[in-house]
Amino acid sequence: MLELLRERELTVGEIGRHFVMSLPSISYHLDLLRQADLVVSEKRGQFVHYALNTSVLDETLAWLTGLVAAGRRSAYETKRHAQKRRPATGAARRALPGPRSAVG
Repeated sequence: MLELLRERELTVGEIGRHFVMSLPSISYHLDLLRQADLVVSEKRGQFVHYALNTSVLDETLAWLTGLVAAGRRSAYETKRHAQKRRPATGAARRALPGPRSAVG
């Protein structure tokens, strides 16, 4: 239903043509989508027209994009932190001063 409404607003009857369901079942599902703020409805004459609520979808996409970005930042910071904790190797290890002897 959301895919159909992505193209344009539709009535229950127009949506029903795409499904093997009764019109009351279509209306029930549309009402659930409306309660979830995914679709908006407007009564015009004797028909109710349904459309995607793009503002909620835009907000959801922005939130999900933020989660992905935060996850990437977290993974990057974890990797950087792990690299800092690794012991020095090669030339960097030779540059470190050795233990001091009590003699001398």
